[in-house]
Amino acid sequence: MTTVTYNSEIYTIARCLKELIIHDQIDNALNNIVDWLAESLNIDRCYISEASPEANQSRLTSIYAGSNGAIGNSVKNIQDFIFNTSSFPEIKSLLKNNQPFKVSISDDIGPRLYELLEVSDLKSLLLIPLHSGNQYWGFIGFGDTINIRSWRRSEPDLKSLAMAVGMAIERNNNKITVPE
Repeated sequence: MTTVTYNSEIYTIARCLKELIIHDQIDNALNNIVDWLAESLNIDRCYISEASPEANQSRLTSIYAGSNGAIGNSVKNIQDFIFNTSSFPEIKSLLKNNQPFKVSISDDIGPRLYELLEVSDLKSLLLIPLHSGNQYWGFIGFGDTINIRSWRRSEPDLKSLAMAVGMAIERNNNKITVPE
């Protein structure tokens, strides 16, 4: 008898892709996706943030915040983090150019970014851009408050998922509703 093993991260990515295909409402799919990704990657923060093209800020679309029991503080920290990220042009530039942003508290980083990570209770962070069509839409954020991560192993799979999320957002935005 052959035993089949699978990589739980790849299984989760496949599950997320299926969710994007079967759900008519993108918000429902995104809420499920952030929960599954957080569990699969064993992280305590996963969120999707939509960038506002008019204002120089972002808003949370979907969030998984905290297996550490302090969900209220985690949500506030994530909201503060996303708001403050707007004041880092180097982060925004990478994301708009479809490049991920990754950092850990052990990296050689400037004092402002170090303070942002510290205030947000983050040890490691990965932001993967979301593009809808050719336009920057926002990002998927992965934060770890306990472990310092390099993210290298997960990054290719998460970039592929981000492309699929962007296509689902574009499909959702282009939906034509027919009055009954």
